[in-house]
Amino acid sequence: MKYQIENRLPSLSEYEFLCRSVGWGDIMNFTAAATALPRSITGIVVLSADNDLIGMGRIVGDGAIYYYIQDIVVAPAYQKRGVGTAILTQLCDYIRREAP
Repeated sequence: MKYQIENRLPSLSEYEFLCRSVGWGDIMNFTAAATALPRSITGIVVLSADNDLIGMGRIVGDGAIYYYIQDIVVAPAYQKRGVGTAILTQLCDYIRREAP
């Protein structure tokens, strides 16, 4: 399966779309997410060959000692195809490069 990884945070609408796609819509506070997303350290967005949003992940923390991988989400139609693993790998690579 071909996909492209973009090193950026998801927009609020992308975040909400993916969260709802995996059944997190009723447990997420998307108003709070609007504040939380830009406070993330970094993020990953994955797009299909057709430019459809299929996954995301982000890192939160203090940027000095603590880095937490948060919100790895892959749309159900694309699960079990290595997308989540690719997101995790990219985020771990970022931490290895950037953490002191």
